[in-house]
Amino acid sequence: MDNNKVIRTLCSRYFCVYSVDLVTHAYEEVYAGDYIKALIPPTGNSYEVLFEKVLPEIYEQYHDDVMQLKDKEHTIRELMNLDSFSIECNTKIIGWVKIVIMAGERDENGRVKNLLVAGQNIDVEKQDEIEAREEIKAAYVEANRANAQKNDFISKMSHDIRTPMNAIMGMTTIAVKHIDDREKVKYCVETINDAGKHLLALINEVIDVTKLEAGNIELVRDHFSVSGLVDNVLNMMTPLSDAKEQMLVLNMTGVNHKYVIGDRTRVEEILTNLVSNAIKYTYEKGLISIDITEENASDDAADYIFVVKDSGIGMSKEFQKHLFEAFSREDDEYISKAEGTGLGLTITKKYIEAMNGQISFKSEKGHGSEFCVRIRLELQDREEESYSDEEEEIKLDTLDFSGKRALLVDDNDLNAEIGRELLEMAGLTTERAENGADAVNMFTTSPYNHYDIIFMDVIMPIMNGYDATTAIRASGRPDSSEVPIIAMTANAFASDIREAFEAGMNDHIAKPIDNEYLAKVLIKYLGEEYGHKENA
Repeated sequence: MDNNKVIRTLCSRYFCVYSVDLVTHAYEEVYAGDYIKALIPPTGNSYEVLFEKVLPEIYEQYHDDVMQLKDKEHTIRELMNLDSFSIECNTKIIGWVKIVIMAGERDENGRVKNLLVAGQNIDVEKQDEIEAREEIKAAYVEANRANAQKNDFISKMSHDIRTPMNAIMGMTTIAVKHIDDREKVKYCVETINDAGKHLLALINEVIDVTKLEAGNIELVRDHFSVSGLVDNVLNMMTPLSDAKEQMLVLNMTGVNHKYVIGDRTRVEEILTNLVSNAIKYTYEKGLISIDITEENASDDAADYIFVVKDSGIGMSKEFQKHLFEAFSREDDEYISKAEGTGLGLTITKKYIEAMNGQISFKSEKGHGSEFCVRIRLELQDREEESYSDEEEEIKLDTLDFSGKRALLVDDNDLNAEIGRELLEMAGLTTERAENGADAVNMFTTSPYNHYDIIFMDVIMPIMNGYDATTAIRASGRPDSSEVPIIAMTANAFASDIREAFEAGMNDHIAKPIDNEYLAKVLIKYLGEEYGHKENA
């Protein structure tokens, strides 16, 4: 490569290049931009000038490194076994630069006789490097904080799980001890039931946040009334607020369309989480208000705004930055005494975002909090507004399906015993199959219309519930397409429900079994005419 090509190559990479004769100490400019030309003469008899002239333009913490470059013996030693070396420094005008020293000719002992001194602008690369380093540092700090939160969560979960478990085990012991005291046993059983529901809620929260963080959320389209949903929330929350002598106030005067279509369960959970937190973090005799309004209504949809405001303990500015993060709870003596996983608001926000809604809040430590949720819901057609989902509670033991026969398919003896007891409570004769293959055999070898309904577990040995349902539907019997098959399983996610329907099932009941929902399913598929038992 000729000298001109070498020079062009150097000029394309460096903003200045100087040739230095280490024997005479003289230097000569090969190329320099206007900024450097103004600082350094094009030639000189002392190459130390190259570094002395630029020193005022360089931040002080890099001065020692730069001044070391003008030491001839230091430079020669550095280049004994290298073709080049460099230092990086930050300048006041053009940012980060790299000063590169490149060896030229050498004497018979390998000592450098002449060299090139070049300046390269590396500000963009250096800023990227600094930003990357800061991001790594921030990620490390965040990972440590998240790990500390999870450890705190595990500790709190251990406590929160053991509390209802202690109630279940303790009340079981008390019930056995007082087995002949009907009122005592009844009290113990009711307490065990409440503790079980609390334990299930804790488990569901952990499962929900795991699926939400993985992006595995599926919304359903339920027909429901906003007023019915709110009534359900108030029925659950009023006993909690009453226990603390709080005033719980509802205002729905701004709602014009009460009958909507959306994911009822998740909308209800959003409102429940907000009201539950308001009650939990508000002192006794405090005030909680729920305001629901409707905006931007069109022919087929409207925005529903849910505002939950309390006069409680409020939140610090610092904690507000982490409010929606999983496992986060403020370090406060009052909060530490309250039950909770720190997942409720994380789940709430994820649900709202999945519905393309928004959530905002205002809070001041010691002066309460206000949460505002905006969700757009489809409106039901006018003719659909004639029905109400504010139904009378149906108790399983008030039903009488005497003469009806159920096939209960479950491989777990305890679950089968519970299922049989619940079905027989409603008057059904119940037969059991221990797996899907047995269920198919029992159905196909029984007389036509022998079974009025089938309750099918999903995860079973030999043949699962989906395959068993498919086989029953494909058996060719006249009753194979008509018999209701209900999934009764611990597989309770939306994807599980969809898979049940795709396999040919008619409905889905999640374990633990909700007795009222089971009662509704029986009425739906076996007939309203069976009604209630006399004097129930």
